[in-house]
Amino acid sequence: MEAEVCHEPWESTEVLALTSLSQIFCTVGSEEKAEHLVRTFGIPRDRIFNSRDVTFRRDIMSYTGGRGVDVVLNSLSGELLHASWECVAEFGCMVEIGKRDLRGKGRLALDLFELNRRYIGADLATIGASRPDIMSMYVSIPRQCLPDVADIPRLLKETASLYERGIIKPISPLTVFDASKIEDAMRLMQKGSHMGKIVVTMPSNFEGVATPSVKPKFSLTPDASYILVGGLGGLGRAVAVWMAEAGATQSKRQTPRHLQDHADPMKQ
Repeated sequence: MEAEVCHEPWESTEVLALTSLSQIFCTVGSEEKAEHLVRTFGIPRDRIFNSRDVTFRRDIMSYTGGRGVDVVLNSLSGELLHASWECVAEFGCMVEIGKRDLRGKGRLALDLFELNRRYIGADLATIGASRPDIMSMYVSIPRQCLPDVADIPRLLKETASLYERGIIKPISPLTVFDASKIEDAMRLMQKGSHMGKIVVTMPSNFEGVATPSVKPKFSLTPDASYILVGGLGGLGRAVAVWMAEAGATQSKRQTPRHLQDHADPMKQ
């Protein structure tokens, strides 16, 4: 029997995981989210733990008798990432679908690899673009649609089949904001307290939607002359470079006589 941990399971990949494995553990950030998982997916309440601190590691290891789980579908970062990694059982793996630690060049304890554990960074969009053979199988397409046989992502077909059979459903609940309230939508998303998806609806007429004015790019006239008085320190040099990047090609530096042999940062 495979056991899996899903952190904050609101994305499509995590919802799909809830339909495919027999023993699921989840972590959530509120009691409301826990009740949603119990009601919607039938996850037993005693298998739902807290995602806001590392106590889920203690709870999962206790529940599994110290074994851990076969798969961790992880989207947590920082200290919680390491706690998730420590929940992986021997010969198990952690699939990383978060981005923060990957882009931030985070570190991972290597000693856990000793018992044949695997850490996998997964980005299906990149896989589909770079290695379609991994996700695809050949199928016949009507000639009026495509000129020849084409690769169709197998996982996408399987997902569509599960949806058609009612095994998986659209992610819910939806929190809908009008386009004029997009700032409120961003603030809600920043809190991380919502469930499901945040949707912003676009009106047919944008006259009532406030748009920020476009700040013009600062530029200087290349055929004009500019005088810098003093400014041989770090700040002055930074200003000189900033002016050059803004288009100032002719400059004159006014400095005391005993400092005139310093290099002009506008020429560097």
